Amino acid sequence: MGVCGEAHVYDGITREKVDFILEKLKEGNADVSAVGADGPWDIDTHDYGVKLRGEWDKAASQMSITVTAKNLLAPCSLIWQQIDHLMGQV
Repeated sequence: MGVCGEAHVYDGITREKVDFILEKLKEGNADVSAVGADGPWDIDTHDYGVKLRGEWDKAASQMSITVTAKNLLAPCSLIWQQIDHLMGQV
């Protein structure tokens, strides 16, 4: 469990979508570190102290995202609203 509750899980995530998501994060100046080619990934957004962990289940085509850190000014509801919106566009 993260600082904003349980991970959110997104379906239909292919390798191409994973690559797209990671590229967009980097374009937005996020630092992305990976344990392996297929993750998991630790992401520092540099935005209100928000840090994320992304895990991809290749077999199920699912991405789970956990909020691992944030500062007090960033409400969890707003963080999830932004993440859910962005993942809906992938």
